[in-house]
Amino acid sequence: MFIVENRGSPIVDAYEKTIRASEIAPGTMKTVKLINGEKVLLVNTEGKFRGMGAICGHFEWDLSDGRVQGKKVVCAGHGAIWDLETGKAQFDEPTTDEPLYDIAEEDGFLWVRKRAAEAVGSQKADTRPQAV
Repeated sequence: MFIVENRGSPIVDAYEKTIRASEIAPGTMKTVKLINGEKVLLVNTEGKFRGMGAICGHFEWDLSDGRVQGKKVVCAGHGAIWDLETGKAQFDEPTTDEPLYDIAEEDGFLWVRKRAAEAVGSQKADTRPQAV
């Protein structure tokens, strides 16, 4: 086994257990709330689970109300688009980028941790849970 559930410990690299992977069918997404209150959008697309901040910075829409288009998420509110690989927003008005989260699947559950800022640009973040 790798780590125990993060119960508010100060360990930054710890993954937090969220929901069953089966709760997110291919081509769909769901918002989960972490212990620290962060809302994370979990997306099942192109054979992979991806994680990103869940709330649109434009008008606070929950991005899970929108739609998945490949590696992009479209907000239901005003059509802003976020790239699931970079967290970058595309919209006519200034909109904040979303943080990315590493997702690991273990024993049928999705485990989440916030991706380090330097790993976001590299696209080479290790998304597997770390051994303890």
